Amino acid sequence: MEMKKPDEEKLLLLIGQSPLLSKLPQEVIREHLRSGAFRIERYAKDSVVFLEGERCDSLKIILSGGLDVDNIDEEGELLTISAFDFGCGIGGDLIFLDEANFQMTVSTNEDSILLSIGRETLFELLSVYPDFLRQYLRFTGTHAFRLNDKIKTFSRHSLRENLLLYLERERNLQQSDRIVLPTTKKALAEQLGVQRTSLSRELAKMRDNGLVEYDARTITLL
Repeated sequence: MEMKKPDEEKLLLLIGQSPLLSKLPQEVIREHLRSGAFRIERYAKDSVVFLEGERCDSLKIILSGGLDVDNIDEEGELLTISAFDFGCGIGGDLIFLDEANFQMTVSTNEDSILLSIGRETLFELLSVYPDFLRQYLRFTGTHAFRLNDKIKTFSRHSLRENLLLYLERERNLQQSDRIVLPTTKKALAEQLGVQRTSLSRELAKMRDNGLVEYDARTITLL
């Protein structure tokens, strides 16, 4: 079914602001939207986009909202490895591999609109438009680097070491031993790659060891 005109124009505006999709001619984007080669997918918050182990057969680019890349540990707890927002995409580094299966679960962290491009359509566009190809290579390289860097950071240090590094950085920025958290403790836990309960336990241990004092919004380095 062809999209209604206002909806199409709104989507074209979002697409035109995307660093990757803006490298395609607008008439090509319109044609692919109308033919269904570009699919618009809408997801409610906390919806699963890809399950761990699922085969990647499309590149999905965020037009609004955001995605989390999550890992489920042996105890069944969900750990957010990385988060992506407008203009980012999922699947670009997997789609042309022989074993193109997701190693982690991808879900929405808010109501989201994604543009989905199938493997063959993507290959054709990369073959025809050099600027799109160049941006795609930059796009997938940056995505892979972000994930690898996050995983390396988590594996290199303990939770306490990562937390102290974060607090030291904030102390330098705020020029104070009493650090006002710029985010919630839940968001901080996700940034550090742990569950909220794990962060709370570690903070309690650090308080018992005389390293910090804290309340709902601040942490003081002693």
